[in-house]
Amino acid sequence: MKRSVGSKVRIKQDLIPGHVYGGTGFEEDMVEYVGKEATITYHEYEEDCAPAYLLDIDDSFWSWNEEILEDIQ
Repeated sequence: MKRSVGSKVRIKQDLIPGHVYGGTGFEEDMVEYVGKEATITYHEYEEDCAPAYLLDIDDSFWSWNEEILEDIQ
């Protein structure tokens, strides 16, 4: 995974609910986080899912991946 735990990221603004980005679905309930900054709390590796990040912004509830996140400049 490209980013380490503790890295600051922003959730991209051009995401469409119901679409799959890099193997991770972007759900309607995730829209409230669009454009917000977050900190990576964990790298998630599940056998039947794409690798993903967990974030502090949602108490590590949703899975987020490279295509959904952008680095903060």
